[in-house]
Amino acid sequence: MNTLNTVIGKKSRRGDGLFGEALPASTPQQQPGRNVTVGPTANVQIGVEVKVFGKAMIKQVDRVINDLRHQASVFKRIDSSAIAVAIVGVNHAKKYVSYEGERAYPAEGREAPAREAPRIIERLNNEAKPLYDEFLILPFRATNIEPYPFSWNNLSSTEQEVNAALLRVLRLYEARF
Repeated sequence: MNTLNTVIGKKSRRGDGLFGEALPASTPQQQPGRNVTVGPTANVQIGVEVKVFGKAMIKQVDRVINDLRHQASVFKRIDSSAIAVAIVGVNHAKKYVSYEGERAYPAEGREAPAREAPRIIERLNNEAKPLYDEFLILPFRATNIEPYPFSWNNLSSTEQEVNAALLRVLRLYEARF
């Protein structure tokens, strides 16, 4: 795993997670609590991009989809065999408050994340998902209001989706590398 999320000798936008082959002259380091060694990589075998929609999702969706599109192309440009993975959290809360300094920006009613979430998911599935080998949408509820509750819309379903995606990525990895 390359914690810098870069490939040596390849200029590109950094993904949020990058797994690849260790440089032959390097000594990857084992870190406590991790099974995967860490160090510089020569290529991309698995590239991961992560996005989270909290509120004002409709205003952000074009930018986020463009970021996702661009990052998928970066992974494939660096290594055409790369496995491209996207993980996108989508808030389904009935209200949410964001903060800029001391100023609060509440979102409720028509602006609530729960009202925008279905449209966001549809756009993501139509416009970004086809570019990735694995595309996970993780529905959650968070208000950003003290005591800052968080929950998955359906924990069991989320666990199953994540586990199924991990298994599919493992099978792709075995087939490609």
